Amino acid sequence: MNDVKNILVFNNSHSEFNLLSTLSNFSNVKIYTVGKIIPKFKKKIIHKKIDYTDINQISNLIIRYKIKYLIPCANDLSLFTIVKLKNRKKNIFDNEKIISKIHDKFKFRKYENQFFRDSIKFSLSNKLHKLRELNFPILMKPKSGSGGKGIIKIESEEDLFKIKVPQKTNYFFEEFVPGTNHGIFTLIRDKKIIFTFYDTEQRFLNEYTVSSTNSICPFSKKTKLEFIKKVNKIIESLSLKDGILHFQVKHYKSNIKIIELTRRLPGDQYLKFVEIATGYPVIENIINIYLGIKTKSLASKRYYVLRKVVMADKNGCIKKIIINNQIRRNMIWRYDIKISGNHIKDYLNERIAVLIFKFKTKKELSHSTKFIDRLVNVSMK
Repeated sequence: MNDVKNILVFNNSHSEFNLLSTLSNFSNVKIYTVGKIIPKFKKKIIHKKIDYTDINQISNLIIRYKIKYLIPCANDLSLFTIVKLKNRKKNIFDNEKIISKIHDKFKFRKYENQFFRDSIKFSLSNKLHKLRELNFPILMKPKSGSGGKGIIKIESEEDLFKIKVPQKTNYFFEEFVPGTNHGIFTLIRDKKIIFTFYDTEQRFLNEYTVSSTNSICPFSKKTKLEFIKKVNKIIESLSLKDGILHFQVKHYKSNIKIIELTRRLPGDQYLKFVEIATGYPVIENIINIYLGIKTKSLASKRYYVLRKVVMADKNGCIKKIIINNQIRRNMIWRYDIKISGNHIKDYLNERIAVLIFKFKTKKELSHSTKFIDRLVNVSMK
C-alpha cells in the first residue's frame, strides 16, 4: 500500500477551486487548506481557519499533521510564507531572495535592467530631476501587490504635483508602455520550459485589471522565439526551481515588454481557461510538480476560447448577471463568486463570476471578444 501524502494548500477561495477539485481526485492524498475564509471547495478536504501568512501557526500545523507537501495559492504572500518555513522541502521552492526579486516589482525591474536591454525604463529615485529622465506618461506603481491595485498613470510633469499618496517609499515610477495586453504562462521542470501558453487580455473599466482573456495571440514566431530566449535566461540566471512562471506583458511594434511576473497560481479560473483552450493537463501537472511526480507529456492543441471575469460598472446590490442569447449557447463553464443580493463596494476590483465560452472559429471568437462587455453585464438594484 502506498503511503498517504499529507498536503497543505494555501487558501481555499474561488481561485484555488479547480486545483483542489483536481487534487481531490488523486489517490492516497489527505488535503488540508488554510485561510481565514469560508472554504469554497469542501469535498475531501480539512480546512483550518488560520491566516496563511502566520508562519508560527502554519509551522505548528505542518508538524501536527505531518504535512510534507505545500502548494501556494493565488496570492504572492503564500510564497513568502512557504520560503520562511524551516520545515519545508528546500529543494522544491526558490529561496526568499529570489521570490522577493520576482514579486517585488521594483526589485525585478532593477534585475531586468541589469541583464536585458529591452526592459521598461524606470527610475531608481523618486526625486523630480530623476523622473524628468523618463518619457511621459509614466506609471506610479506599488512595489508589491497584484491585480493592478494602486497604480496611478501620470500624463505630464505637472500632474506629479497633484498626487497625494501616503508612504511614497512603497512606490516607484516607470514609463508607460503602449500596445496590447497579454499573458504568457509557462511551466518549468528541470530548468526547462515544458509548456507555454499565450493569450490576449482586455480591460473593462479598470485599465490595470484583466476583465477578459482569449486564446488568440498575435505574436509572430520570431517574437515568440525571442521572448522564450529571454525566459530561459531568467530561469538560468536566477536558477529557478520547478513550477509556474507567469508573465503579464505588453506587445508593441513586435516587441514584448514584461509588466510583471509571478510564480504563484493565477487567479480567476485562469488555469481552467488554459486547459479548455489547449487540452493540456496544466492543473494536474502543476500538482505533479509540487508532489515530485513525473509530469504528463501531452501535445497541446488550440481551441477558440474566451474567459470573462464578470464585474459591475458601479457599486450597489447585485440583481443578476445578464448574458446575451447571442453568446449564451457558447458558454461551457460558469463559476459564481457572488450571488444576487450580495453587495459590491469596490466595483473596479470585486469579481462577481467567471464565465468561459468556446467557439468554432477564430472569427466568432474575435467578434465576441470585441463586444463581450455588451454581451455580458450585471444588473444592479
